[in-house]
Amino acid sequence: MPTAVIDVKTHSVITTLPVGSRSTPAFTPDGKLAYIGDTSDVSVFDVKTHSLISTAK
Repeated sequence: MPTAVIDVKTHSVITTLPVGSRSTPAFTPDGKLAYIGDTSDVSVFDVKTHSLISTAK
């Protein structure tokens, strides 16, 4: 199940990210990267573009 990216002003879904169903997000202090981990790996996304940068198992 993907993780939804929500626009906090409109409360609407902007896009979804292809991560596991038991994902937990964490953000860098500058807010530029999102680390989303699930039971088997961690994916790194660019917050502005919503693009996948890398995945580590």
